[in-house]
Amino acid sequence: MKTQAGRRERSYEAPRKTGRKRKRGAFLRRWILVLLSVVLLAAGLRCCNRSRAIWATGTGEPLLQKPELPNGCEITSLTMLLQWAGVRADKTDLAENWLPREPFGGTEGQTTGPDPEKAYAGNPAREDGWYCFEGPILDAANGYLEVNRINWQAVSLTDISRRKLNRMVRDGVPMAVWVTLDYGEPTLSQDFSWYLPDGSLYQPYRNLHCVVLAGTVRDQYRIADPLSGWKNVSQDEFWEAFSALGSRALALQHVDRDR
Repeated sequence: MKTQAGRRERSYEAPRKTGRKRKRGAFLRRWILVLLSVVLLAAGLRCCNRSRAIWATGTGEPLLQKPELPNGCEITSLTMLLQWAGVRADKTDLAENWLPREPFGGTEGQTTGPDPEKAYAGNPAREDGWYCFEGPILDAANGYLEVNRINWQAVSLTDISRRKLNRMVRDGVPMAVWVTLDYGEPTLSQDFSWYLPDGSLYQPYRNLHCVVLAGTVRDQYRIADPLSGWKNVSQDEFWEAFSALGSRALALQHVDRDR
């Protein structure tokens, strides 16, 4: 193309991106992703810290087992521990899909049922459900946490000493513990019993209960009870019931599942 002055006019070409500009753009995108990750992590930590702060002060209402789980104190206590750790968990989902449980069977006059050390006896959603000890709750917790790749695991604290328990409580670590309903002496049912898989007769406790030991208030323990909410219990009274049932307890500890 010629101009009026007879000179050839060069056509315009857009400047090409140089390798340096491409690298700069990739660098900025990576930094944006890093910043977004930091913001999301901080939001998650704030949520988790808020949950723990509520437990420390006792200002949040404990999760109650009723009406959905009239005999689900164990799985409800586990759900409270998971929520303390910032884990989204639902008590009915854990009871229905993660808790090892077995129904009663047998013939008239000879009821058969599971060993509470290995499975929940009956159904926690029914009035005729009974209970389980820490083993099935550990299975439910760790199955849920592992499948969902959550960086927590449940660990047994059974046979824990009073000194170690008090140290963990002072450090702000809540735990699920097995006690009695009134913190009195454990009593056996006189109306119902069942035969275990090994053929032995099992006579269950009629006043067994599972709660969350959440902290201390002066010389008392702060208890999150899935039946009645917050309560303070004298440490000596607590230990009488707790030790009579075998000092059964569990807690959550952080793990790195990405390793």
